[in-house]
Amino acid sequence: MMTRHSIRVRLTAWYAGLTLVALMVMAASVILLVRHSVTRAVDERLSAHHDGLERFANGLGANIPTDEVRDELREYAAGAVGSAFFELATADGAALARPEVSGWDASIAALRPAAAASSSASAIDFLIGGEPYRASRRTLTIRGAQAASIVAVAMGPADAALASAQRMLFWLLPLMSLLAAACGYVVSGRALRPVDRLTQAAQTINVENLHQRLDVPPAPDELQRLAVTFNGMLDRLQEGVGNIARFTSEASHELRTPVALVRTTAELALRRDRSPEEYQDALTDIHTQSREMSDLVDDLLTMARADAGVEPPPETVVDLGVLAASFAASWRATSRFNLVRDDDPIMIRAEARQVLRLLSIVCENATKYGPEDGEVSVRLRAEHGRAVIDVEDDGIGVAAGDLPRVFERFYRGARARAGEATGSGLGLSIAKVIAERHGGQIMLSSPIRALDSRATSARGTRVTITFPLAAPLDAPATAPVAGAG
Repeated sequence: MMTRHSIRVRLTAWYAGLTLVALMVMAASVILLVRHSVTRAVDERLSAHHDGLERFANGLGANIPTDEVRDELREYAAGAVGSAFFELATADGAALARPEVSGWDASIAALRPAAAASSSASAIDFLIGGEPYRASRRTLTIRGAQAASIVAVAMGPADAALASAQRMLFWLLPLMSLLAAACGYVVSGRALRPVDRLTQAAQTINVENLHQRLDVPPAPDELQRLAVTFNGMLDRLQEGVGNIARFTSEASHELRTPVALVRTTAELALRRDRSPEEYQDALTDIHTQSREMSDLVDDLLTMARADAGVEPPPETVVDLGVLAASFAASWRATSRFNLVRDDDPIMIRAEARQVLRLLSIVCENATKYGPEDGEVSVRLRAEHGRAVIDVEDDGIGVAAGDLPRVFERFYRGARARAGEATGSGLGLSIAKVIAERHGGQIMLSSPIRALDSRATSARGTRVTITFPLAAPLDAPATAPVAGAG
């Protein structure tokens, strides 16, 4: 339903308003142009009268007395009354011919020789008997002597024609504006009709049918781009809602098992009296499952904070080499761990606990899926303005089909499931979140070693982590933090 302030109404109003302004400018231009043309035509007519008067006066015989010249000029002027008035005077101001019209002297006083000497007026407009006239002055040479000629012509017909044109434009302007508004209303309605269809289609889309898409208009215009953009937004929304649903389902599934074990163990322990040793075993099982649930909840909170974007970027500058050395010291006691790094400091802007947790996640995976006598190798270096960490193992590797999904939440590859390794499948997802929060990247490649005498297939995995180096003038490195946190 169209509202008072709908786009269609606003477009129509703008179109009608702009059309009215354009028509007004055009009408004013036409009136000015017509007025200029009329004035120019009248001035040409005045000039022709001056020329005619000069020819007539000079056409009189040279031997005719001055009195007869005056009589002839008066007759010439009298014959032109109605279309023009003439005044002819000698250089000293003596009148040779002058119309007997009331108000003439006062009207053309500015054009007479005495006044014209100090005035730039060459033509004036005035009224005689309420009728408009236009007069001009020219110096003529009559019978060898200088004379001042003043001619006035009636402006009534020209003014009437101009007034008629103005009245016609006055009525045409609103009519043309109304016509433009009507056309604009129809055209805008046709132009916005696809928008209405897109709006109606969009109103039918909700969470339950996010797979539905808008029809994309065939014409490559703004409406097509709108539909494509909206469909792209629906794609992202569908993916986001799907991720949330999948995340909720998988989180519920991961929590269901330890919760069920805790409940079952407690119910069995309370079903009858048991020995202290049996109660201790039950509490130990409950404690173990509670720790697993606590770790999973911490992981879920980490992912939720990352999705919400509430954690600010790190500001502390640390030495990555010092952190890696501290981490290696705690790992060498539990596995075959080899750290290779330069002596030069590698400064990055990071939270030490988060970096240690990232290293712990990657190295735990390397140990978990490697042989008991396997080795985890960590190489640390700086190149091209970035700190690079390579973590390699000689374990079972990652299947080619699993590589694109290893960083997905709760995803565990076929080999990991077959080996019944523990874990929720959130480790690498959290590692990716930590790396990206620090402006870095994490990549995984496998296998990295060809078939050898101990293996039946290619083996090994390399995880490469990069961080941007901090500027050289940043603050000194903070002290390393023990533990992954």
